[in-house]
Amino acid sequence: MLLSAIVTDGEGGRGADFTSAAIATIPLESSGLWYLDGGSGESVRFLPTSPASPEHSITVTCGPIRDLVHLDGEGLILAGGATTMEAWPTGIPAPPEPSWTIEAPLSGQTGGLGFLRRAPSGWATDASALVGWPDRVQWLDAQGQIGKTWTMTEEETLLDAAVMDDRMIMLARTSSGELRLIRCNVDNGARIASITWTPEASGSTGPEGRAWLIALDGDPAGLEADGTARRWYAEPGGNTGLSTEPTPGTGGVTGGGILTEGTVWTSRDQAHLFHATPLPLGQPVLSIEEDRAGGLLWVMLVNPGSGEGQWTAMNSETATIVGTPLPAWTGTTAVASVAHNRPGPP
Repeated sequence: MLLSAIVTDGEGGRGADFTSAAIATIPLESSGLWYLDGGSGESVRFLPTSPASPEHSITVTCGPIRDLVHLDGEGLILAGGATTMEAWPTGIPAPPEPSWTIEAPLSGQTGGLGFLRRAPSGWATDASALVGWPDRVQWLDAQGQIGKTWTMTEEETLLDAAVMDDRMIMLARTSSGELRLIRCNVDNGARIASITWTPEASGSTGPEGRAWLIALDGDPAGLEADGTARRWYAEPGGNTGLSTEPTPGTGGVTGGGILTEGTVWTSRDQAHLFHATPLPLGQPVLSIEEDRAGGLLWVMLVNPGSGEGQWTAMNSETATIVGTPLPAWTGTTAVASVAHNRPGPP
């Protein structure tokens, strides 16, 4: 983009003349995949996809890792244990201690860290993370400063959250065992509306029941463990409600969610990606990470027989496997994050 400007005194007298100014966007690049190593669950390994980046690992001190996210452009990997998050520089050699540490907020709800996600680029020009605790969602920057917070009520426990349609959408379980979708203002955390229902899938009932936040036709939806989705629709006249809709596949849900830039995925006997053209991935999937620069998806494919999984790179448009999968994974937490040189889309 080329800019030109002239500064005058209001009477035609020219004070300055800037003939040109160039603004260039840094090309988006990715360097590799950070993933949870096996064993104790306290080591994260880096698998380079760029020849200039060597393979290496970092051992964290926050206990068994529940989730991790690379803070793009900052050279930091944010690892979260049950009650502590640590930001570790990704250079070689690995430092003896993290750049900064954050403890879980004081809360009456139990359960510890739920998730770490990238904040969507439309709302965060700098590297930022969404952090899910049982009683709140926090917006965290690369210096560990909390910029925004969205809180639950005393009867609610957070399950999942994402920004969609310029709103913060949260999925929660109530103390009476119901599921609830909540819509909040992104800017100030104010609650706008909510809708509640009683789950019918056996895997989604009780305090340990599972449910996932997805979107259907642009509307927020809660996905129950048997593949039934409850879509929170809004009619032109202002009426809202829940519609019950199926999702592709058979059997129980192995995973589902909303990727950083809004693509929805669900997985039952096989996974499906909902973007311009709905794409079946062919096998059950536990987790998906995006390589936005390389046009790849890193998917945790599951072997139905052994229960083992493998991080496998796929072309995001064709679902064809690219390269050699990582060694078989037998842990209980399938988390990873692709390292990019900056936030945002290509």
